[in-house]
Amino acid sequence: MLRILNISKSFDGIRAVNDFSFEWKAHKIVGLIGPNGAGKTSLFNIIIRFLSADLGQCFFKNKNVKQGISLIPQGSQVFGEMTVMENLEVASFILKDKKIKKKRFEEAFYRFLLLKERRKQSAGKLSGGEQQMLALRMALLQRPRLLLMDEPSLCLSPMFVK
Repeated sequence: MLRILNISKSFDGIRAVNDFSFEWKAHKIVGLIGPNGAGKTSLFNIIIRFLSADLGQCFFKNKNVKQGISLIPQGSQVFGEMTVMENLEVASFILKDKKIKKKRFEEAFYRFLLLKERRKQSAGKLSGGEQQMLALRMALLQRPRLLLMDEPSLCLSPMFVK
């Protein structure tokens, strides 16, 4: 489903990703582990096309596209000036069917009751862990075929991580 062939990326002459190749098949959970500065975030950004690789290619479902991929970036990147509900609405922009959209919002609030309680609150006023929960729900609203999570347990309580 995801194939990465000899990806390399440099920033100001410093190699962040060096000749990385990988193949991932559907229905598998894979972890990419490495120290800070090892290039994990750069690789994710190449996969979703936020960055272009200096060398190599990346294919998703044998196409050179990013449709069907969601990323939860490091540091719970939510729209802080918008409410929780507005963040979810932005994340659901690709959903045209109002019934499906409503069902996915209900599911989000069922799985994360705290978000339902705070749906009118500014996302910037949520704790770091609550923002991470919101970022996760925003990504899952789109029902991606591939979910990339950069530091997924950052700011979350150990109980929630379990």
